[in-house]
Amino acid sequence: MKIILLILFLCISIFGNVIYSWNEIEYLENSNVYVKKGTNNLVNANLKTFYTNGNLKSKINIKQGKMNDLQEEYYRNGKLKSKVNMLNGKINGLQIDYYNNGQIKLKGIFKNSILNGKLYKYYKTGVLKLEGNYTNGKQNGMFQEFSKSGIILTKYSIKNNILNGVVSIYSTNGDLYSELIYKNNILQKGYLYDKKGKNVNMNKKDFLNAGIKPPRGVR
Repeated sequence: MKIILLILFLCISIFGNVIYSWNEIEYLENSNVYVKKGTNNLVNANLKTFYTNGNLKSKINIKQGKMNDLQEEYYRNGKLKSKVNMLNGKINGLQIDYYNNGQIKLKGIFKNSILNGKLYKYYKTGVLKLEGNYTNGKQNGMFQEFSKSGIILTKYSIKNNILNGVVSIYSTNGDLYSELIYKNNILQKGYLYDKKGKNVNMNKKDFLNAGIKPPRGVR
């Protein structure tokens, strides 16, 4: 018995990992840490939560009072909902979200819980919906949006959330439909193309009246 207790003590000392239930833990908002209830002892724990049907709901890893390493969340049907890497309570690295059919919904790279790298969004069928790049939470680089059948719908280049240049908009068959010209995120003019590729110069009012919209988040 003494040998078993000694082994348990050594395991806890080496891995710094004590299993708690959520009922034993409280979150201190002022210091942003998890502690053992009624104490100031920082939690080190691998926790699991469950749905009422018994299926796994989440896996949570806490080290020194903060979420660290891989965190996982599940749908009620048992399918993985999301997995994310965390460091000291913030998302650092890859986050992947899933639909309840198992297809990937979103993939993004984060640094301190701020988008900082490639972002991909998908339709429920698995077809790519959007791809782009972020730097410190701001859009930077080429962005493209696609239809459910995989045809490109919108393409533009942006720097620090500011558009200076052309936004290309395509029809559902992949033909170039219009081009919007921006300066400092403000629409200046645009071109509308017919099936033969002929363009007609249009002003901002004409485009808005035609229902042609700029990329999401841009005016």
